[in-house]
Amino acid sequence: MTTLITRKGALTPSTLDPEARTVRGTASTGAGRLQYDALGPYREVLEISERAIDLASLRGLPVLDSHRRDSIDRIQGRVREAGIEEAQLVVELELLPGRAFEMVRSGMLKGLSIGYSVEQWRSEGSGPRRTKTATRFTIREISLVAVPADAGAVIRSGGAMEGQDPPNGGTDVIDRTAIDADIRRICDAAQIERSVTDRLIAIGAEVADARQLALEAIRTQQPLRVTVTRSGDDPAERIEAMADGLYARINPAHTPGERGRQYAHLRLLDHAEQAVRAAGLSTTGLNQYELVQRAMSTSDLPAVFAAVLNKGLRAAYEAARRPIMDLSRERQANDFRPLQDIKFDGKITPLPVTENGEYQHGAFVDAKESYASKRFGRLAGISPEMVVNDDTGALSRIPDEFGRAWAGFEADQLLALVVSNSGAGPVMSDGNPVFHAIHGNLATSGAPVDVDELSAAVLAMRKQRGLAGEIINVVPSVILVSPDQEVPALATVAQINPATADAVNPWTGKFKVAVEPGLSGNAWYLVASNIGGLEHAYVAGWKGPKVSTETDFNTSGLKMKMEGTFGCGFVDHRGWYRNAGA
Repeated sequence: MTTLITRKGALTPSTLDPEARTVRGTASTGAGRLQYDALGPYREVLEISERAIDLASLRGLPVLDSHRRDSIDRIQGRVREAGIEEAQLVVELELLPGRAFEMVRSGMLKGLSIGYSVEQWRSEGSGPRRTKTATRFTIREISLVAVPADAGAVIRSGGAMEGQDPPNGGTDVIDRTAIDADIRRICDAAQIERSVTDRLIAIGAEVADARQLALEAIRTQQPLRVTVTRSGDDPAERIEAMADGLYARINPAHTPGERGRQYAHLRLLDHAEQAVRAAGLSTTGLNQYELVQRAMSTSDLPAVFAAVLNKGLRAAYEAARRPIMDLSRERQANDFRPLQDIKFDGKITPLPVTENGEYQHGAFVDAKESYASKRFGRLAGISPEMVVNDDTGALSRIPDEFGRAWAGFEADQLLALVVSNSGAGPVMSDGNPVFHAIHGNLATSGAPVDVDELSAAVLAMRKQRGLAGEIINVVPSVILVSPDQEVPALATVAQINPATADAVNPWTGKFKVAVEPGLSGNAWYLVASNIGGLEHAYVAGWKGPKVSTETDFNTSGLKMKMEGTFGCGFVDHRGWYRNAGA
């Protein structure tokens, strides 16, 4: 994002044309002003030249009210002309009628300010005499402001503005005794280092610059006070920080946060000692095994391990996701009771309404197909020996294995439905399996996937109708195959350069091929993207597996439980088509 810098100039009311509502002014003299960067204070200067400024781009720029850009109501006019006279940027503005124009005409409003961004700098000098000159910059807007700050912005009619003395009272000598004293007083009050104060005086800073620096110093002190008052003893934050650091050790790709970095290089025994001490217990006189036992039973170390395991478990679970999951619609269940889909009874065609007549009802009906989510889980353990031996590999292997196993379990549950009943699928509420001639979604004979067979499958799905025979516009989009049929499926939708019009492949690039490693044999499926068929559900707030831990009294180690919820089922046959293949 471009940083917009502002700098002030002055209007020249004596050049005002009341009829045309135009006025000339000095937008900038380029005079130096005090700024700050990582190296300290420096004097910023603008080079006022045609090389540094694209004058043509100024024409038509908006004239704003005090750099406010939140509304078009802030626009007070536009720039008509711009030029350079005596190394100063001079502009002619056309103002809109209104309060701002009247204030300019009366002489009450004289200030101009430019908003600009710098593309190129030239640095000179060092220390307190450092200067940075903007040698190429873009002016984004010009604003009317209440207080002009550029003392060199003078009247463009040839003399000083009526009732205004020339800058510095007509002399080039400035007595800085009082200014320097004020600067020291302000900086001392803000507890600014004396060396910084000396640099400000050395470069000829103004009192306003010292005030700005003091305000910045006060602002930067605020978060320091908040940080000092933090106790750092919040158990939840400490557990998260320890887990963050430990996870970075077992997974080099993970970058720990600021609080986690202090734990990133600790051994498992060190984590155990930290946890025991945080619990207010002594570790004096304990051998390694006793330390681990105490950490497992009386500290937050089990919670730290659980947090680490869950981080790895989630990553492994997502990485092992199989294609069949993307062909199933995900839902959330409020509890473990059976889920039913809700459909219209098909009678939803709009009907005419006579004058003073009533609208006629369509009805929702509960689909008879249903399924329920259930709880699943397995147990494993971390022994004290793993901690004593600093076996971080176990903390990596366990979530990897758990995550892959759970992702495979979910995919296998869905796949079992698809291939059940000798490939016909589960029996639905009408007494027929999902894939059946009555449902219009089963090929009459098995054949390899090719252009002709795919055309027949698409036609059958396009002809599917709703409960009342209404058109539902099924859109097939994915060909699901086993690894055995991957090459024929890809060839069927591949880009070719036909020699004749008859050889054109109408399905080129029209379908995604999903290769499910859990499938075997020659059967293939066509699946729609816009019609629900296969579904899976999790109990709300419990998607995927999670790990919880507790101390195992029998082994003095940790007992880990991986658990989660999952349910799946076919709720409609219209979104799937099966060909037994050959």
